[in-house]
Amino acid sequence: MRKLLISILIITVLLFAVTIVVAQAQGITINGVDDSEFPLLKLLVTVVSADGRPVLGLTETDFSALVQGRNAEVVRVEEIRNSDLPVSVVLVVDSSESMYATPLQDAKDAAGILLDNLRPVDEVAVIDFDSGYRVIQPFTSDFAAARSAVAGLTADGVTSLYDAAYA
Repeated sequence: MRKLLISILIITVLLFAVTIVVAQAQGITINGVDDSEFPLLKLLVTVVSADGRPVLGLTETDFSALVQGRNAEVVRVEEIRNSDLPVSVVLVVDSSESMYATPLQDAKDAAGILLDNLRPVDEVAVIDFDSGYRVIQPFTSDFAAARSAVAGLTADGVTSLYDAAYA
């Protein structure tokens, strides 16, 4: 069962002006604003702790909104779990000579498990690295193609981890 927890909150804010003033706070990211029900605005936000973990269980009292310097009402906070939002995954596989035999097969098996748990709305890209890096499968929702790209990996070359990190 997919246990992907996307800690994103929807904040429905009653606003009477277009201007939104958001106090900058560490660990809060505004991912989107829906103004289709103006003057109500829905904000899609991510809240994480200082160590990068999702902050759960937040309520209306944990948020504030300002409109032209005045407080606006936070109407509702809703935590979204197991969202239908698509996920884009970049699978980076070390195929250097140090991965010969069992380690590379273990990496391929792990990649297969990851691919088994993606949904049709998700997408994956596969990057292979050894002495250099190669995008062997650009972003796709064709997981059979991604699986085939992973299956074709062979161990060769030296480990150029830093090159892969910049891919």
